[in-house]
Amino acid sequence: MTVLIIILTLILLITLILLIDVSFVFTIKEGFDFKIKVLGIPINVEKIAEKSGNKDKEKKPENNLAKKHKKKKTPSDIIDLITFLLDVIKAVVSQFVQYVRVKVCYVNIKVATSDAADTARLYGTVSGAVYTVVEFLDTLIKLKKDYKKISIVPDFTSETSEIKVKIILKIKVIHALLAVIHVLPTLSQGKKGR
Repeated sequence: MTVLIIILTLILLITLILLIDVSFVFTIKEGFDFKIKVLGIPINVEKIAEKSGNKDKEKKPENNLAKKHKKKKTPSDIIDLITFLLDVIKAVVSQFVQYVRVKVCYVNIKVATSDAADTARLYGTVSGAVYTVVEFLDTLIKLKKDYKKISIVPDFTSETSEIKVKIILKIKVIHALLAVIHVLPTLSQGKKGR
């Protein structure tokens, strides 16, 4: 009888753990930030990355010349990152479309270049792309969006663009585990392509 109670308790515990929501928070402000929240408790991904980065630093010495010539992130780098993230999200969403919930907290983009005509063309391209992606995602998944929180404006007086985006993706643990199994081939193809 005691064994049966222990087994039922373990089954109940595993079931409760698998039903917990996991949130993935993607933020782009001055850099790209990624957080994971389980039961509202944030897991600091940066500290985990720093610990693994410290192990790599111990193995190989720093190259000061490479440090000086380190490229600053450009809008095309951010677009490449977003494209890769969209490929991963597409792989997840294609299998688990009914389970993934996405909330667009805010999208604030200030488009600016040194030339007013280029700013106008870039503004049209960016605003068309953002609203197209939002509507496309809305047709695929449960997307919580508020168009008042999506702001794309041209700035003809500045020379640098600013991007501020925050998106929260939620999924239950069991669906996340199944998604990871499904996404592994896509991630391995992405690493081979890079």
